[in-house]
Amino acid sequence: MLTSGEIRGSRRGLKRTTRLATIPLGVRRAPFLSCCFIVVIAAFLVLAVSELHRSIAFADMFVVAKQIEQDGVVSPKSLSRVGSMPAEVVAGAYCRSDIIMAATTVVLKQIDNANEANDYEAWLSAVTVAEKFLQHALSCMPTNSNLWLRLAVVRAVVAEDPQATAQLMAQSVKLAPADQMELLARLYFWNRFSEATLRSSSPWVEQDLDLLFQMGDPAQIVQQIPNVRPALIPYIKRASISLSESRKKLFARSGLDISKLP
Repeated sequence: MLTSGEIRGSRRGLKRTTRLATIPLGVRRAPFLSCCFIVVIAAFLVLAVSELHRSIAFADMFVVAKQIEQDGVVSPKSLSRVGSMPAEVVAGAYCRSDIIMAATTVVLKQIDNANEANDYEAWLSAVTVAEKFLQHALSCMPTNSNLWLRLAVVRAVVAEDPQATAQLMAQSVKLAPADQMELLARLYFWNRFSEATLRSSSPWVEQDLDLLFQMGDPAQIVQQIPNVRPALIPYIKRASISLSESRKKLFARSGLDISKLP
């Protein structure tokens, strides 16, 4: 605690001596504040250099992921060049969102490009890498609905466990119940899951389809399910019960005539 000085008594009276009050507070604190400022700046510089290094290290992956997202295709050579990077993301425990999303695009494309019939081992390896990566991605971004969806799909590719798939899909629905892009993405996979999985997921299937068929763009919906599989037909019929005739006609003009579904 700063004092204004020391007071000493004597027979002649009191003599006040000030040791600290004569020194401006700003002058005394300046060295301390300067040190703090230097430490903060140094920390920011270290962080900036570290992030720059990561951006450079994964630059190729960013480029390939962007190409996949824009064109849907990428050369096998380009994909092979960045094929090991998602595993590096896991090993380095990197959680930067742009790195996570780029790596997600790459691992999913690796599964798409793998041929289960011609090279089962390579396909299984791609699926295993994707599952491990998505588990890491969710540890970084547990509120990302799309990551829960992708993990559900990847696990279902190997062995579709209706209950396990339903639990993962439920997380996706809860986190993004009304986001159109997520609704359309889930619709695409609802149309590919087995009847048993749809039955286990029925509350979530019904919730998604009710909202999509009531509020969604018919053209975009039909684009996601150009060929409606038998397991999904009962859910579409249920969702269409309350639709107006004019809205049913919009679906019919887009390519889905609900009245003609078996």
